[in-house]
Amino acid sequence: MQTKFTRRSLLAAGASMLALGALPHAHAQAKTKLRFSSAFTEQDLRADAYKSFAAAIKDGYDFEPYWGNTLFKQGTELIALQRGNLEMVNLAPADISKQIPAWSLMTSAYLVPRRSPSEEDLQERRRTGVHQDGTRPTRYPDHHARLLRIAQRQSEA
Repeated sequence: MQTKFTRRSLLAAGASMLALGALPHAHAQAKTKLRFSSAFTEQDLRADAYKSFAAAIKDGYDFEPYWGNTLFKQGTELIALQRGNLEMVNLAPADISKQIPAWSLMTSAYLVPRRSPSEEDLQERRRTGVHQDGTRPTRYPDHHARLLRIAQRQSEA
């Protein structure tokens, strides 16, 4: 098979080559920016952990920490995260529960199991009405157990 080159096709090929040569050279992609907002200061122990994290990912990412709520006020970080204005945040569980009400279950202290009281503890409570740690018994002693049962039923559903 024989290919025919016309003067017109050679001029078009030459013009294409010149146009390609005039284009800027492709550069490597820039690092992905990770903006991080936190309520704690730069002197906090958690800040040291994030600095170590930044050193570990420095080859592929540009980590920009904003300590002490300098980028967003506390409580507004989750909204900024949802809108794409922020990539990373150290959120308090209470802030999450404002947006996702089911998350408030994780912020409740009553989910932490307590040790069962000894007979001496029970006798001391009956006698004084005060626990050994100085706190008074709750008005509804079965309140914690009831809330745990509700949480278990919700997790099973």
